[in-house]
Amino acid sequence: MHIHQNIKHLRKRKGWTQKDLSEKIDKTYITVGDYERGKIYPPLPILLRLSELFGLSLDQLVLQDVSAETPSPPEPDQAAELQRLEEELQTLRRLNRLQEQRLSELEREIRERAPELAGRLGL
Repeated sequence: MHIHQNIKHLRKRKGWTQKDLSEKIDKTYITVGDYERGKIYPPLPILLRLSELFGLSLDQLVLQDVSAETPSPPEPDQAAELQRLEEELQTLRRLNRLQEQRLSELEREIRERAPELAGRLGL
């Protein structure tokens, strides 16, 4: 059986820690470590949850060596997260430009209305 190797490999491929996986299956990270070392085998309800989390059939999870397969492309949720982060970065860049413009306007206003203060501030 490949179950213990598969759990570890699939968990790492998702970028999850043992603690992350343990929270997803309502077990302790120690139990996840025991699964990965082959010390204990997950009960059927946990196997079903793992197969769902990793997007595999129960047969694939338990019987196949999934580490021998070619790496899969990013999952749709990862691609969506990447897209969301890129959009957030663009928003932050726009906000930064607006803040720079506003700061420049404020500096100009201080120089015009309070030249003495502008001199002390080094504007």
